[in-house]
Amino acid sequence: MNRSALKTYAPKARLDFIRAVTDRPAFFGLTPDRTEPMQETGDVVLIGGRAFPRVVAEQREKPEERINQHGFDQVMEAMAYTWFNRYKPYRLVLREVETGIEQQSVEVTIDRAFTNDF
Repeated sequence: MNRSALKTYAPKARLDFIRAVTDRPAFFGLTPDRTEPMQETGDVVLIGGRAFPRVVAEQREKPEERINQHGFDQVMEAMAYTWFNRYKPYRLVLREVETGIEQQSVEVTIDRAFTNDF
């Protein structure tokens, strides 16, 4: 099996995924260069001139704190790694009881966040 294509694809996919994960905090004013200030007024918080529900300010505090402690790039890479490993692929194989012959095989993705719920 030729694995050279996989060896070149995997690092590129990792960087693309980190870039996609980085776009989400930027929507809420967290970027590598700057953290937009928040202005809370009533039930609304203004971030970079956009209005958000007040709960967004509370949800933004933890990532902002982590970014201040560890740096933006390191936090984004850790978040991407967490999301990338969250979904685990399995193969469900149905076999005939008497002969053990595989009748059907289906790829199934299980969200590991629900592992303890079974």
